[in-house]
Amino acid sequence: MNTTAEIARDEAMAQVDSAANAIWKEKHEEAVREICKDLGFGGEFTTDLVDEYMKRMSPDVNTHERRAQGPAMARYARIGLIRSTDRYMDSEQEVCHARPKRVWRVQTFSV
Repeated sequence: MNTTAEIARDEAMAQVDSAANAIWKEKHEEAVREICKDLGFGGEFTTDLVDEYMKRMSPDVNTHERRAQGPAMARYARIGLIRSTDRYMDSEQEVCHARPKRVWRVQTFSV
């Protein structure tokens, strides 16, 4: 049973995801798949690494809202590409002010 807070979270994530740039979504998934390939099964990373790959692979692609990464990462977890861990690491990005970011683990052998 979903709590009111969980329902609100899911609605907010759906809203952010639906408003995200479609090309950004495509390029974001390509970056995550490349990370999975590079790290291999069991490799761990945060979205800081996704941002690095995006800057390298698709420097001109952006979306209006950085929170769009949340629904994207959740989508990759649902399809079995990655899974969340119970760990967090402080972000190394200045814009994030060292806030904790979830650690994700690669869950596939082939990408």
